[in-house]
Amino acid sequence: MKAKLLIALLLILLQPILVEAQNRTVISGSIYDAETKKALPYVNIGFLKESIGTVSDENGEFHLAVDATTIGQNSSLQISYIGYKTLTLSAAEFFSQAAGDSKFYLEPEPFSLAEVVLTNELRKEKNIGSLRIKQGVTGYWLNPEALGGEIATRFKVENKKTKLHDLKFNITKNNSGGIKVRVNVYNYKEGYPAENILTQNIIYEIRGDGVQTINLEPYDILVDQDVVVSLELIEVYGRYIDFEVGGSDYKTFSFTRLYNQDDWERVNQGLMFSLRVSYPSENGKVIPRTRITPKNLTVYWDASIKMSSDSRDVDEELKLLRKYLDHLNYASVNVIVFSALKMEERAFSVKDGDSKNIIKFLESVTYDGEVDFATILKDNTTEADAALLFSNGNTIFSALNQEVYLPTYSISSSPEANHESLQKASFYGEGHYINLESLSVNEALERMLTFQADNESFEDNHKNTITGGIYTEDTIAIPQAAIRVKNTLKETLSDNLGNFSISADKGDVLIIDALGMYEKQLVIEADTNLQVALKPNTTVLDEVNIYTKIKQESETRLTPYGEKKVDAIGYTVDELTKNQILPTDTRLDDIIGRIPGVLISGVGTNKRYSFLNNVTSTTGMFVDPNPAIVIDGTPYSQGNGLSNLPPINVQNIKSIRAIKSLAGTNRYGSIAAFGAIEIITQDGVVNTQDKHQANKNRALIKGNDYREQEVSLWEEVNNTSSYTKELEMASTFKEAQRIYEKQKSVTQMTIPYILNVSDYFKKWDADYSYVVLTNIAALASDNLKALKTLVFKLEERGNFDKAQMVLERILELRPSDAQTYRDLAMNYQETHKYEKAFDLYKRMLANAIPEADFSGLREVIIDELKHLLALHRSKVDFKSLPADLLKAGFKQDIRLVFEWNDPNTDFELQFVNPQKKYFKWSHTLFDNRDRLLNEVNKEYAAEAYLIDDEEPGEWIINLEAFDQEDSNNPNFLKYTIYKNYGSKNETKLTKVIQLNTLNSKVTLDRIDYK
Repeated sequence: MKAKLLIALLLILLQPILVEAQNRTVISGSIYDAETKKALPYVNIGFLKESIGTVSDENGEFHLAVDATTIGQNSSLQISYIGYKTLTLSAAEFFSQAAGDSKFYLEPEPFSLAEVVLTNELRKEKNIGSLRIKQGVTGYWLNPEALGGEIATRFKVENKKTKLHDLKFNITKNNSGGIKVRVNVYNYKEGYPAENILTQNIIYEIRGDGVQTINLEPYDILVDQDVVVSLELIEVYGRYIDFEVGGSDYKTFSFTRLYNQDDWERVNQGLMFSLRVSYPSENGKVIPRTRITPKNLTVYWDASIKMSSDSRDVDEELKLLRKYLDHLNYASVNVIVFSALKMEERAFSVKDGDSKNIIKFLESVTYDGEVDFATILKDNTTEADAALLFSNGNTIFSALNQEVYLPTYSISSSPEANHESLQKASFYGEGHYINLESLSVNEALERMLTFQADNESFEDNHKNTITGGIYTEDTIAIPQAAIRVKNTLKETLSDNLGNFSISADKGDVLIIDALGMYEKQLVIEADTNLQVALKPNTTVLDEVNIYTKIKQESETRLTPYGEKKVDAIGYTVDELTKNQILPTDTRLDDIIGRIPGVLISGVGTNKRYSFLNNVTSTTGMFVDPNPAIVIDGTPYSQGNGLSNLPPINVQNIKSIRAIKSLAGTNRYGSIAAFGAIEIITQDGVVNTQDKHQANKNRALIKGNDYREQEVSLWEEVNNTSSYTKELEMASTFKEAQRIYEKQKSVTQMTIPYILNVSDYFKKWDADYSYVVLTNIAALASDNLKALKTLVFKLEERGNFDKAQMVLERILELRPSDAQTYRDLAMNYQETHKYEKAFDLYKRMLANAIPEADFSGLREVIIDELKHLLALHRSKVDFKSLPADLLKAGFKQDIRLVFEWNDPNTDFELQFVNPQKKYFKWSHTLFDNRDRLLNEVNKEYAAEAYLIDDEEPGEWIINLEAFDQEDSNNPNFLKYTIYKNYGSKNETKLTKVIQLNTLNSKVTLDRIDYK
């Protein structure tokens, strides 16, 4: 009586956490892992042999109904969970703790896994138990509060190392809204279930009736003797349950208990339970392991333009998805549609295998842009049990790299799939790569439902590759010849030996073009190795074979970085150094006369220094036809005679050289249109900061007054295409999208089309505009020219991270492209990777990158390195640089940088100063042949100009293009203006111009210089 009174008093203390229901009191609490402090779901809580018990919910919370009149002094409560030490408390201890924080902690119990044979062991299968109904016993649940109640059947095990593969049971009635059960497997001893032999929970959700199958394969359950298998009720959906499993004709016992901690009651008839098992046998077969059926699934659906139906068998992929979801029966499915960005995410529920809403949704997906796996398979916020990835795995953006441990089935039917990438992603979470090009849907489904080795190796799947060489008629190799497949964006360049390879099919038309050569077209026949000879275009070459010059081998010299070209300075030059100046030399004539190819003619004011073969002028009849004299970086014209030169002590000369091509004199402008004789004294060092001085001298020439009045601003030139006009009729974003999707079905996806549509959509949605732009990456991933255009536009938008990936792709295709290394160094600065930028600049200045030659970009690189040091010196290790690069105070008022996507680009720049004097820089083969040859040979396409320390006023920058030919991959110019370059208040503006849309001269910029 005293014990009962004590319990009653404890229950009074529990009033804040008790709920009265008839004559019972409900006690609430929570169960946690003692080490991780995480809640434990579906834990058994109950008083032993008192028929009082329950199960915690999925959040670890429980509600236990007790009757104080039935709980005595000797009553014990037990909390048990698979994988944890059982906690036993007296009734008083339990009530006291429940009155406190009501939190109960279980200690994890270490256990050793039994050795499971997972090899190709031969085994025989059989079924034990029966699903045939026999009237008599019935296992049922009628009370929704009877959580922890069990119904069970004994199975006779006749063979050692018997493995349990799956459990089937036949539900004769289920009127509940759904229930969740746990499978338990007990040893059978002395006529009753004994200890539970499982080491992990097996949870199954039931929402219907009839035969149910629970996969036991993943749990590796091996037994040597009879076992009892039970279903334990752990959750009821709703307030009502009426559930029955009928009796069977299997001669065995069945067992029931109201709560998990109760005693068992035995009945002399089996329930409709059946086990599929196997045991070792020499006459058996290999039995594949069955995977756990996921209840929570994530589907990643690649909606990039390469995944459109004409490049894959989307019907076959959807058929496989439909069959897989049908097998799941009940599941929550989260579908993520993505391309360059995540486009849409939608949640679905599959009931009775019905997946038509998911299939209908995926059939409506539109495809656009390049795929980017930056956010794919990186986390599992939806707690999925498995993932399906439908993709071909190809991208030039973030590669497929799974980082979350999750069984993933990568699925592709594309003949151009990146098999290795998809297979690697599937390996990470022990999934499987499903290649529907070689598997039927049923074979693929089998690999998704069972554990099977994925040992398939894949060879290069680019079967239709055309190789060959491009040469002159004299069999001289032509580098950087453009080879493209007509009416496509497939394009490549020949290497320095004239060799090329391109993906094309029999019957395709190849178009081959090269600087100064006539275009040639040919149809691909059976031969996949083509040797193509191009004829010179004599209208621009004057019957001179320009590729002979490129072919000539250069003298090399061993350096710390390997063997390098001595002529890496990039232009024709003859030089005398201080060591070659004799003590008897007193006049400049004494030295000049010893330079090969230089003539001294005339006397007095008529004396001139000239070259035997003058370089070609680009500025017209008003320029002195003799080379400029450049003393310590300052150019002087010979037009007024040599007497106007400043006095020079010839013994103080460090070097003197004759520069006989325009490529070497671009820095001095039109004053040096016929070359230059460059003199460096001991007192002066030429550096790129002197270029602005050339601007002053260029404008002093007579006859170059700027009188044009009708030059339009580039932004005002209206070249709106018909498809853009159609888009501009849309009044909403959705309407514009519909027009675009309709256009894509009838319009060729050319580079101009993609760029113009992308620019149009900026006003509606920046992300959508970006996705459209990435179509270039998807459709022209091997096209260097198109990829360079894409970099221009990405940088114009400020998307430097993605531009970096495209630049890296270009270098993967063309590791000798000097321009791209420089572009990558600039990109590193923009993305704050200053150490990487610094290291790359140093390597370029040292010409230390194999295959690439940076001499054509030397001045640009030096300025940009000084710029990096001016702004970020503290972030790099600059101690190894020469002193002249470390001078403080680097700054340029205005820096103009011009870049183009193809050396074979004809245009002309005109610079007009505040005094309305102009000078021109021509980039045409006719006017500037040596420069274009140098670009082809050294693979660069950029020029920079300065406006520094000038008179204030307006500068005008004009542009004239000479290539109006329509093209699906035309020439583009990128113009960037920096103000206060190298200072903390630096500003930058970038414009990208499609050159073949310019029918006349335009004004790129008007600069108010102060």
